[in-house]
Formats: sequence, structure tokens, C-alpha cells
Amino acid sequence: EYSEEFIDKFKPDVMFIQTPYDFWHRDDNNNTSYFLKKGIRLVYIPYGLEISCIEESLYLQYKTEFFSNMWKIYTLNENTKNEYIKYSNLYRDSIVSVGSPKFDSIFYKKKLTNYNFKEKYKDKKIVVIKAHFRRQLKDENGVNHLATPDERIYLNFLKDSSKYKNCLFIFLTHPKFFDYMSQQNILEFKKLFKKENIFHFEDEDYREALYDADIFITDRSAVMIEMGTFDKPILYLHNDKFSEPFSYAFEELINSYYEATDLKGIHMFLKDMLEGKDLNNKNRIESFKRLTSVDGKVCERIVEDIYKSLNK
Repeated sequence: EYSEEFIDKFKPDVMFIQTPYDFWHRDDNNNTSYFLKKGIRLVYIPYGLEISCIEESLYLQYKTEFFSNMWKIYTLNENTKNEYIKYSNLYRDSIVSVGSPKFDSIFYKKKLTNYNFKEKYKDKKIVVIKAHFRRQLKDENGVNHLATPDERIYLNFLKDSSKYKNCLFIFLTHPKFFDYMSQQNILEFKKLFKKENIFHFEDEDYREALYDADIFITDRSAVMIEMGTFDKPILYLHNDKFSEPFSYAFEELINSYYEATDLKGIHMFLKDMLEGKDLNNKNRIESFKRLTSVDGKVCERIVEDIYKSLNK
């Protein structure tokens, strides 16, 4: 358990900071400015992926005091490194492109939980639906836009799910998914989760759901990039009144996904995929290869860089 006394006694040379939100997640006695004054070298590995380039997201991803407090920031690729250099005004040597540990955790299958979806539902296609919490974003004019789909689209789809007799739907929700929802909608979701062909996946370690999927449906979430690791069709579902702009580093991959804004679009996508009509397959695979590689050695590269930097 964290305490000031523990930090003073342990005297770490390097400290990893999980999230870049000092103003939300830490008080004055455990924020990055406090640690910096103690002479601790601070390291940030993006806990998500910097997919959005709307002004509010750029501020949170690159421009707060948190980033200027970092000794090292490890990025997914050269394009994301250049985004940090462009927006954060940091020394180039403090930002290192190594890949993302997220993909190491996908590479090592032995660390998975043990649901065995493929064994239990071997005669069914497994469709993973990743739902973010209700997310509003401000544009450059300070106007709020709802970036995520209306949750009623998910409700209505799950109500229709019985027509897909040969499918299991794994509904993978963000921990805050129900926080911005009416009690009536929450109760409706809970009722639908009792259906035989719907599995509400709540574990923090969501990798097994990704591994066992045959088809992906996702809204705006860093997980949509992790889905690109797999040779599976992906539908990007967004709000019909606002299409969130994505950063240059991820735009090509996301543009290789199928896209929908309504219930009809979801059904059309599923119909085509269940018939084997994944026409975007080649483009999606090549786009991911240009984004990053998955070799299971990202963490090793980070450790090596820290060791070399400490011993310069």
C-alpha cells in the first residue's frame, strides 16, 4: 500500500506512473511533481493508446504538466513518438519508440483466464462486442459531442440477438459503462445478460475474449487497436451525429475497419461476415503490420533502455 513513508524509505531511482491524470487520480502528496522533487526518474507507458486527435484529447494525451515531469515515455511507434514531440515540447531522447506492452500481454497466451469459450461453444461463432462508457468530447470550439453510440443501439441489438442461433455474443463493457446510464436501461441490460447466447464479460483481463472471437464489434476505445492484432473482421460503431477524428498514427488501421452508426448497419455487417464476406481482410492485416509488430519483447526493450540510460 502506498505511503509517503514507504517512498522515503525505499528511495526508488525509477518509478512507473500508470495514468497521466494527476488532477483526477493523485493528490499533492503522490502526484508526479511531488515525486520529481524527490529526485525520482518518472516513466510513463501509455496505459491506453493515443487514438483521438480532438482538441480535448490532445490536451489530456500530451499537454498537461504530467508529461513535462517524465524522464522517459515509451511509445508504440515512430508516428506516436512524433506526436509527443509535436505536442508535448519534450526532449527527443526522452521519448522512445519500442512498441506497446499491451501487445506483449496478447502475445503470451499462458497468462489468460480460463473461460474456454471455444471449447464450450465450439459449434457457434463468437462475436465480441466492446462497449465504452458514454463519452462526450469537446471540439476546438468548446462544443460537446457524444462520440459513443447511444446505448439503446446495444440494447436493441441484444434484444434481436436470438435470431443468430449459431452465435455467442460476448458483451465486453468498460468498468464505467453503467455509470452514465438511466436505472431503467441498466435493468434492461442486466435482464438481457441472462439470455443463453449472451455472456457479459466483466473481468479486468479481457484478453481471452479477444483470443476466442471470430468477429469484433467495437466503439471508440484503445481496445479497437488491440483487436487489429487478430485476423478477424472488425466493425467500428460510432455516433451517427459525430465522427471522432483519429490521430495520424492510428487512422489508417481504423479506416480499414467496417463502419456503422445504427442497428441496421450492425445487422448488415454480421450478415456479410457470417457468410464469409470479409472483403477488408487484406487491407486490415497490412495496415496493422505497418502500425506495429507483435513479438513479445516490448517489455525487454523498455528494461534495456532504462538500464542503459541509468548507466550513461
